[in-house]
Amino acid sequence: MSFLLYNIFGTPLHTMNQPDSLDSLKQQFLNPPQELGPFPFWFLNDDLDKAEMTRQILDFHSKGISGIVLHSRIGLPSGLEYLGDRFMDFIRHATLEAGRCGMKVILYDEGMYPSGSAHGLVVKKNPDFASSGIFMREYLPQDISSLLQGRKTEGNRIVIPLLPEEHLVAAVAANKTTENAIQTDSAKALSVSGKAIDISPIKKSYRSVFCFIQAKTRGTIRGIHEGEDDGQPDAPASADLLNPEAVRAFIEITHERYFNALGDYFGNTIIAMFTDEPDIMGRNAAPGMFPWTQGFLAEWKKAGNDEEFLPALFLDAGAETDKIRRRYHLAINSRLASSYYAPLSKWCEEHGIALTGHPKESDDIGLLRHFQIPAQDTVWRWVSPTAESGISGRHSTLAKCGADAARLSGRKRNANECFGCCGPKAAPWGFSADDMKWYLDWLFVRGVNMIVPHAFYYSIRGDLRRNERPPDVGPNNIWWPEYRRFSDYIKRMSLLLT
Repeated sequence: MSFLLYNIFGTPLHTMNQPDSLDSLKQQFLNPPQELGPFPFWFLNDDLDKAEMTRQILDFHSKGISGIVLHSRIGLPSGLEYLGDRFMDFIRHATLEAGRCGMKVILYDEGMYPSGSAHGLVVKKNPDFASSGIFMREYLPQDISSLLQGRKTEGNRIVIPLLPEEHLVAAVAANKTTENAIQTDSAKALSVSGKAIDISPIKKSYRSVFCFIQAKTRGTIRGIHEGEDDGQPDAPASADLLNPEAVRAFIEITHERYFNALGDYFGNTIIAMFTDEPDIMGRNAAPGMFPWTQGFLAEWKKAGNDEEFLPALFLDAGAETDKIRRRYHLAINSRLASSYYAPLSKWCEEHGIALTGHPKESDDIGLLRHFQIPAQDTVWRWVSPTAESGISGRHSTLAKCGADAARLSGRKRNANECFGCCGPKAAPWGFSADDMKWYLDWLFVRGVNMIVPHAFYYSIRGDLRRNERPPDVGPNNIWWPEYRRFSDYIKRMSLLLT
């Protein structure tokens, strides 16, 4: 008799003889398969050198590392163009050297994060592909009166001033009961055409008119070069992940580029593509907006929301407010699944690799059905060994979400990106080996069987690299000479859970 271990697609890794003695059982436990060890993020964050890359990969291998996630990170020189020929040459070199050691590679689909914009190249290809949202502009009764007295009117229509990139989605008239609440039974959708709103149904009542305008969120991602971080002028623009055309551009720029350069390694050395907390609005998006995209009003209605319910996104609409907002968020999630996650999953499967990574929200189990290796993300501020957050609160379920998503979808592996930004707030490099063991046990007891440590730093030269989401939990930490102990422990526990 025998039992089987399975790879990411559910086919056997190899057959292990059923132990006929305690000694053979012990040997199998002490020498688990290489595939079950850690897959750390390798932060490529400095002027890269092939000899140094090889040295580090060999060092990783000697410590029992199973594979690496090739993660472009801030600190790369500005002359190294993301996805350019020199960049791809370094990625090919790392893949080749990892393969020679029997290690696997997971590609990372962004430069740096969150995923979906190809380091701003999607928006450079088409500015209309920038992240989009909806905001509300209110016209009080006296404003309507002034417009009708000859300012911006066309008969019974008022013309709303809009910026060139703005689009009038809808308009609703309603009476306000307080500054932040409306009388729902007074709400009436008004006909819009271009910038114009037909106010003839309310011409005598002069209710407030709420205009719902689609615009760019001005969201960004964190980039890989100096000057491209949050709030900096060159931070790359985030893309509209609800727009299927924008996502097709992302796949063409990123995934096809990797396949054209490294296709020979797909399905053997390269086993997966990692997508990292895609953010519909982008980071540092304009305040007062909700996710939206062209044509989404039809999906708003399909979800069970009337046009008259739009003010409830921004104002209190009584007892129905929570239901309206919930239907909206479910519709957004459904659109994100079909426009972003499903195409990425299909592309990966068609090219012999897995989609792995995690959504933005730690409890979003529904989106994980599109991942061949569903994963989640654990950070100190969400789950801490010094607080009760590991057993209570929203984030306490994140590891179980990934593990259960795998089981519900029939996947054999589920991953967790762990240790990022871990350590006491006043001493981020104070994250200890005991803390790391605590997190591993917290993940294992919830069924996680693939560990993705965040992160091994190519370089800690200068504050930019050393203090960028620390600590390094690998070669630049005091415990590195003993890291093999962690790798072996991870393999043994993953063996029991696979």
